[in-house]
Amino acid sequence: MLLHSDESKFSRTSKRRIAVAVLAASVLVAGACTRSSDDVEAGSSETSAPAGGDDSSGSGGQSDAGPGDFGDLTDVCGPGDASGATAQGVTDDEIVVGTISDPENAGRPGLNQELFDASTVFTEWCNAAGGINGRKITNVERDAKLSEYKQR
Repeated sequence: MLLHSDESKFSRTSKRRIAVAVLAASVLVAGACTRSSDDVEAGSSETSAPAGGDDSSGSGGQSDAGPGDFGDLTDVCGPGDASGATAQGVTDDEIVVGTISDPENAGRPGLNQELFDASTVFTEWCNAAGGINGRKITNVERDAKLSEYKQR
């Protein structure tokens, strides 16, 4: 009988622990799904000027951004006088970069195609701004072919 008493005590303790764990997880999930009032105020008006100053350019962005600026980063791309092969894929005139994805996946065609699209748009934008230190960027798209099977 003593053994039966210990089992029910253990069972009650385990049930309490599980209940507390479920409650704690629910509170964390509910907290992660909320938004602070600061986020609502920052994105609530499309016509407000950026915090850094007034937007007199009418372009919807900051007026002091240069052609080679990317978000908060300045002078990412632009002309320059770089020379020498400083790393694999880098020559005096060109930087070759690769993008790897699996867009020809038989199970899900077009999988991660946006990686190729984003790399193409970035290289075109950067080359239009003068490249990186004057070097043209060439993007090479590589298909990972994760779902390709060889016939036997």
